[in-house]
Amino acid sequence: MARNGRAARALQGLTAAAPSRYLIPVPDPAFRRLCRARDQLRDCGERAPSIDELAREAGLSPFHFIRRFHALFGVTPHQYRIGAGSTVPGSCWR
Repeated sequence: MARNGRAARALQGLTAAAPSRYLIPVPDPAFRRLCRARDQLRDCGERAPSIDELAREAGLSPFHFIRRFHALFGVTPHQYRIGAGSTVPGSCWR
């Protein structure tokens, strides 16, 4: 039984010592699409895109778009629009 414990500790040590360069992060495609949606909200022009338009471009339902946007950025798209997530006060929404 002592051998199994020793082997487990040795294996755990080898796993912990593995360089992180072998772990290749794969970015979530939804993350990129949500970042694009945030950029569209930030760089709004004459007409700001609706939640339905942003959700469609992100490939999500409006409900899931709002949930994932809030989970990622800490504010809802509406809060971001009115300036809670904007660094430019009053940017195109006032």
